[in-house]
Amino acid sequence: MKNGDVSLVLNNVTFSDSGVYECHVLYNEGEKTKELITTITLTVGKREDEEKKGEGNQQNSATVPIWVTVLLVFLVLGGAVIGGVLWYCRSNTNKVPQVVEVDSGVESVLLPWRTNVPLTDDVTVEWTDEFSRKVHVYQNSSDDPEEQDRRYRGRTEMKKDLKTGDVSLTLKSPTWDDSGRFLRTISSNHGNALMKKEVKLKVRVSQVVEVDSGVESVLLPWRTNIPLTDDVTVKWTDKRDKKVHVYQNGSDHREEQDRRYRGRTARNKDLKTGDVSLTLKYPTWDDSGRFLCTIYSNHGNILRRKEVGLKVRGTVQVQGPTEDIRTSSSSPDPTPLLPDSPVSSVGGSVPVRKNQE
Repeated sequence: MKNGDVSLVLNNVTFSDSGVYECHVLYNEGEKTKELITTITLTVGKREDEEKKGEGNQQNSATVPIWVTVLLVFLVLGGAVIGGVLWYCRSNTNKVPQVVEVDSGVESVLLPWRTNVPLTDDVTVEWTDEFSRKVHVYQNSSDDPEEQDRRYRGRTEMKKDLKTGDVSLTLKSPTWDDSGRFLRTISSNHGNALMKKEVKLKVRVSQVVEVDSGVESVLLPWRTNIPLTDDVTVKWTDKRDKKVHVYQNGSDHREEQDRRYRGRTARNKDLKTGDVSLTLKYPTWDDSGRFLCTIYSNHGNILRRKEVGLKVRGTVQVQGPTEDIRTSSSSPDPTPLLPDSPVSSVGGSVPVRKNQE
């Protein structure tokens, strides 16, 4: 069945086997749907010996006609074909999701999927994330970027080797926010789901900088492996998506910054080496969290993205109806500081200066 051949051989055919035969495939994806594959008309000429045999059968009604036996065999074989299709669809749906792990800052990640059967050009391949947002859509023999959610536009590329069943997806510039489950669905040209499968992506924030509260400044380091030109845009944002620092059109744009960061940031000036590190002055416990750096081309396309974690150690006293003392082990963010990411010190590679007393 892997080559799509579901032909049926009917032995010892008789005149009574004449008629119309239909081949259906039953899909069980939530609710049962039946799709007609083909219709075949069988015509069998009547022989003299069959006519005499038919007369004898009328006289002896206890004898089981041959066509009844053949029909039973046909039903058994048809049930086996449908059962095989259902088993194949179910085996491609209920498997444990494959897990792909990468570090934030890589150029791209491959979400693999190669089916066991060849595909035709008229199928629809749809990738969605765990929030049902469309990541990539292939239909009518071409990609359909208009169907994508805007957060994925310009960031995906799907293999189109349908003859081998390879519909793997490349996701460019993955970040921690991309972590989660991705659902892959292949549908027929009639809109029926043929197979589904999940893959889980885990993007690690591998670089975390730790400093004590009260230091004069801290460096959030990132040196890309590509040289940059002055016409790129470099944007740093915090865990709340507030703009920390913006470089655009050859200069810094202080007016773009969130007011809590104005006068507190300085970037590395040597873009030709790919160094887009950011210095944050007077860091406090409330600055702890994930910082995202995004590099855009002069056309607005994302070139690279990376996250750097910051943990500022210190003690913060919170006044309320009753006194409550919180330490830096608790994050101001309602979500964990860096889920699934071990905290590691950058050590001597990060310049830290104490305030002059």
